[in-house]
Amino acid sequence: MPMHSTYREVEKKRHIISLQQMAVCAYEADMTIMQASLQKKYIMTTVELIEEARKVVGEYRLGSDEYRAGTVGAALLSAQGNVYTGISIDVACGIGFCAEHSAIAQMLKNRETKIEMIVATNSESIIPPCGRCRELMFQIDCKNINTKVYLSEEKYMILDKLLPIRWEPSR
Repeated sequence: MPMHSTYREVEKKRHIISLQQMAVCAYEADMTIMQASLQKKYIMTTVELIEEARKVVGEYRLGSDEYRAGTVGAALLSAQGNVYTGISIDVACGIGFCAEHSAIAQMLKNRETKIEMIVATNSESIIPPCGRCRELMFQIDCKNINTKVYLSEEKYMILDKLLPIRWEPSR
């Protein structure tokens, strides 16, 4: 009998050691996760993104009193955590472009294509992107179909809902 109880004690100690090792491993895993989350890029809030768009709004006169730039400002947050801004250009015969196009062009210069969220604003309010801007967002990266497009400080829609019928790339 004494041998049998000694075996149980040894097994009990092995079990305790095994549990302690598991606890150490779990602790190390938690610390690794915590360190990784601390290293993640700063996540911008909606209000901050809207503020970035508002910073670039400001009417600039161009070559004629009829031509203007900056009446609309846009800001986007890329998947890599970078903020890009742009302004609208309003000139004759429709060859100008929207602030969203300008912000997207800045993002593309930096070799990024994925947009997490985007907002456009004039001096008074947030405005939704036109159909051309919606289509451009999708065409530069089809994953942008999940982009949050802000319609107000509290409300956004996913691009998929704003662009239900889109120009699909040929296969």
